[in-house]
Amino acid sequence: MRVYVEGEIRLRMRGGFIPDEAYPVVVDHTIIPFTDVLVVDYKSRTCYLAMRAIKPMKGIWEIGGGRRKGEKPVEAMRRNFKRETGLDLPEERFQFVFHADHVWQDREEEPQDKGKHYAGHHFVVELSSEELAAARASMEKREYDREFGLQEYTRERMVAENVHPALLHLFDMVMGPGIDDVNLVVQPEGGLQGHDDPRRTITDLLFDPTIPLRHSELVTKGQVTVGNHWHNCVERFVLKAGRIDRLVFEDIHTKVRRVWTNLGPGTEITVPARVAHALVMAPDSVLHMYVSSAESPANKEFFHTYTLLTA
Repeated sequence: MRVYVEGEIRLRMRGGFIPDEAYPVVVDHTIIPFTDVLVVDYKSRTCYLAMRAIKPMKGIWEIGGGRRKGEKPVEAMRRNFKRETGLDLPEERFQFVFHADHVWQDREEEPQDKGKHYAGHHFVVELSSEELAAARASMEKREYDREFGLQEYTRERMVAENVHPALLHLFDMVMGPGIDDVNLVVQPEGGLQGHDDPRRTITDLLFDPTIPLRHSELVTKGQVTVGNHWHNCVERFVLKAGRIDRLVFEDIHTKVRRVWTNLGPGTEITVPARVAHALVMAPDSVLHMYVSSAESPANKEFFHTYTLLTA
């Protein structure tokens, strides 16, 4: 997520609260920026949703609010989360997932049938049990049903209660398949096709087909161990030549481990987010590696060390 700022954001440049009498005019003619966050539990593969009491988005939704002029998305997210739950969390706790537009048929302001157009950033955050209890007790009472609080949702419950598609999309992007869902695919034709140009992109059809993947190539001269880390995004490997002597996955939350040995050319591997992985490559092997461009390898937070195998 990039934010380009000319010089610095001075206090005079920052926006503030729009008076009630002016707000309907604003929403009649502009797109309203927002920041929302989904509370998640990676270990149980669930999320926590609230019951919004006002339009638009009345019903099951996440937590958030508007973004002010001169405010970076994560700054707005932190401010909104504190206002809605009473929790003042550091910015690094909020993980950006994607940007989306939402066009609603109605709104709280009169005339309600003029609708509302939002555009903004969706984040996720994981809370401790103590933080979750505090958030439930402090939900902003005008916008949220305090009796409903923050309720735990599995994906099955989300589908059963017909939550908004944006919430399912967000949940699927964050959780993806679990370690138990991983199956390696062997494609005799050589797996994913294309020339060996690191600038080219492919599409990961298992997840969001709009997200391009960065590509790089590893050629081993001797036996080498690759990985021993995890990411917040999905990674793909395709073995073009040689052999993977050993492949190890471990869910960083549940500690469930899976191991494969002696994998040959054409093996295609999808590594779920937050699954630590390590590969022991045989000499003279060629491995193509793809990673979602939603999070850049240049980001210092991209690699999270997690030692599974020693060289």
